[in-house]
Amino acid sequence: DHGGGIERVAGHLCRQFTELGIQAAWAASDADQPPVAEVEAVPLACVNPIEKIVGLPMPLPGARAIRALAREVRRSDAVVVHDALYVTSILALLMAKAYRKRVVLIQHIAGIPFSSRTLRSLMALANIVITRPMLGAVDALVF
Repeated sequence: DHGGGIERVAGHLCRQFTELGIQAAWAASDADQPPVAEVEAVPLACVNPIEKIVGLPMPLPGARAIRALAREVRRSDAVVVHDALYVTSILALLMAKAYRKRVVLIQHIAGIPFSSRTLRSLMALANIVITRPMLGAVDALVF
């Protein structure tokens, strides 16, 4: 429902996987409906206070959502992660590594040019501390 590029790309890939006979599961925040009806949806119960404060969607999963994500990662052959800085993306990558699954990271964005110097600095720090290590930890990377 956010209508962003991540949802469009993920939806397109899920449709393509399905057409190729590959079983795909869409695991994402339950705030939005999955854009692909023919793909198994795994809605993750999340809260999103950061979006209300600064306008940046940053869903935070609860304990049940984390367990559901772990279950999906464990039963998968590979995990496709969309963008490094989401908490669910970080968790999916860590879980995939723990379960020895292959990981493809699709990095959709770089820094966001926030008007606030503080937010720009936080984004730069997050990219150094989180995004860079994630880029180096995956089996395949797509920009």
